[in-house]
Amino acid sequence: MKEFIVKNGKEMKYGYTTGSCATAATVAAAEMLLSGSKLVTATINLPSGEDAMFQLNNIELMPDYCFCSVTKDGGDDPDVTHGAEIFAKVGLKDEGIEIVGGKGVGVVTTKGMRCPKGEHAINPTPRKMIKENLELLGKRLGYSGGFFVEISVPAGEELAKHTYNPRLGIVGGISILGTTGIVEPMSEKALVDTIKIMLDKKYEENPELVLISPGNYGQEYCANNLGLDIEKAVKISNYIGETLDYIKYKGFKKVLLVGHTGKLVKIAGGLMNTHSSYGDCRMEIISAYAALLGAEKNLIDKILQCVTTDEAMDLLIDKPYYEELKAKLVERVKYHLDFRLKNSCEIQFTMFTTDKKHLMESEGFKSMIEEFKNGDSCKEKGKFIALGVGPGDPELLTLKAVKTMENADVIALPKSGADINIALKIAGEFIKDKKIVEYDMPMSKDKALLDRCHRECANDIEGFLDEGKAVVFLTLGDPCIYSTCMYVHRIITKDGYNTSIVNGIPSFCAAAASLNCSLCEKDEMLHIVPATFTDLENLDSLKGTKVLMKSGKTIMDVKEKLSGKSAALVERATMSDERIVKNLDEMTEPTGYFSIVVVHSDERREI
Repeated sequence: MKEFIVKNGKEMKYGYTTGSCATAATVAAAEMLLSGSKLVTATINLPSGEDAMFQLNNIELMPDYCFCSVTKDGGDDPDVTHGAEIFAKVGLKDEGIEIVGGKGVGVVTTKGMRCPKGEHAINPTPRKMIKENLELLGKRLGYSGGFFVEISVPAGEELAKHTYNPRLGIVGGISILGTTGIVEPMSEKALVDTIKIMLDKKYEENPELVLISPGNYGQEYCANNLGLDIEKAVKISNYIGETLDYIKYKGFKKVLLVGHTGKLVKIAGGLMNTHSSYGDCRMEIISAYAALLGAEKNLIDKILQCVTTDEAMDLLIDKPYYEELKAKLVERVKYHLDFRLKNSCEIQFTMFTTDKKHLMESEGFKSMIEEFKNGDSCKEKGKFIALGVGPGDPELLTLKAVKTMENADVIALPKSGADINIALKIAGEFIKDKKIVEYDMPMSKDKALLDRCHRECANDIEGFLDEGKAVVFLTLGDPCIYSTCMYVHRIITKDGYNTSIVNGIPSFCAAAASLNCSLCEKDEMLHIVPATFTDLENLDSLKGTKVLMKSGKTIMDVKEKLSGKSAALVERATMSDERIVKNLDEMTEPTGYFSIVVVHSDERREI
């Protein structure tokens, strides 16, 4: 990639984010561990598609792990992390890519951050960069296993004292950041000049209406929640006042402002540069209006101790004056925006919290959004469909499933272990020439790991949706019953995308067919129970037919409990290697994951 950029006639050097440095150290350590040979440099692929090369330091290559470091180079726009050593320690595992933080990488202790509370502050884009570059390395070296990655910054805890992390509730170190992987050198004047250039361009395209947003959060919200093309937005950073002044000068008629509450609520206090160095009145503003509406002193004290606006608004959501509080904040922000513009044009705005729970918008915002969309600025999104391929026999695919797959642009499915791509094999001929993407969905009880995998999967799929593509996520059986894809479906739905479900034949119905019996009749009850259910002793309290899903590992306990009952096991129902055991006493060892036990009531012993 280019090493320099010209700013105001001066040649300035690009730098790299902590995320890029962490990725380079990780890829280098992984390659050295796999090859057994030390490297001098590492080359990675950046989110832009460009390659970047990094010098390696502090290499230690051992039989079961390797670690090395990369020196953070901030270019001609250095921050406190410039010159810090970013380390990666890499080991091998059977499957999946697990990324954790080590010494000097902060831990998130509050809500409203880009990483979940309790996780190390390694942001989504660096995690994605590490994962994608490791996958490329694996393909290049013919390695199909997994990696364990630990990122550390020995000086991180001390460096973090000179950042905003302690006030944000990120403790113990710095954050691993970056959205493009590159630090572009830019002085304050140069940045404002760039905003003006972008506004000039937008004025030429449409002098009537302009969309502005402080940064990436606002642009993501435009795309994911408002259905707007982020390419149409001007990113204005913290320079609210300078931007409004230039908008007034240019003569725009209407302005849409979209931003995070943590930025825009400062405007209610008259701050027109929202950078923390100019002041931070977020909690004071929120607590002042809460007090005006009758908030008690101890609540005001709690608000003033908050580090994020998400946290502060969560304290107020159940109060009777919550809606009035939001209205007053909106009113005051609108007052200062209009005052700065001298009422020369109409401005409408929305501000949102990270979890999208607390939405505040000016009265005319929705109508201006529609006007913006009608001006051919709306980005057409695709659709996400969770689709069940049935229990295993391709002939049991529904007609709707076949039609949906044939119309898809992208086929998504989870990676699995021994039963890799069963859903893909079932879909077979109907998805030829389709783009197929597999996602890590580990069989783990680690909630933080699972949440992260689901979020990363959703983020990647949303990239396809933003391009207007139809993404079909294949799952065995029916998506509505114990399906991993529904975790992703829930996230994407919550993010404001168009989603739907195409049902498949459930595996327990297929198991009943294989046993040539019904599941329930007349007023009989049907209970679907995971066999991982710890309290098997209570099975007798469930009247009617019981279906025990995922019975493989616990079958010996199940067998003991169901001795003498009308019960049978079906493993891999309708697949070519289907197995039926009608006498559970014959079971001598655990079976596979795709095992179902059907238990009829004592009144109807048909099995």
